[in-house]
Amino acid sequence: MTMMQCGHAAKSVGAEETFMSDLRQRDLLEGRLLSQSQRVARRLWSAGQCGRVVVVKVKYADFVSRTRRARLPEPVFDTDSIFTAAKELL
Repeated sequence: MTMMQCGHAAKSVGAEETFMSDLRQRDLLEGRLLSQSQRVARRLWSAGQCGRVVVVKVKYADFVSRTRRARLPEPVFDTDSIFTAAKELL
């Protein structure tokens, strides 16, 4: 998951994770998304930044990947807003 920084600079704050086996259950995926949302929110907060675009990238065992993104109505830096947007992209 990547959170784009608001403002003029095209920078991003992200969190990625590789799993030893495929995660197919939605509740397990959401648990991992929550953890990544927390990491992104902490990084944004520490940098004094906010973000407006949430990106979720899923790569499958056959290396096919799927990327989805959502532009939020306003810049955010909190876990709940990031997590809610990321869940909708699954």
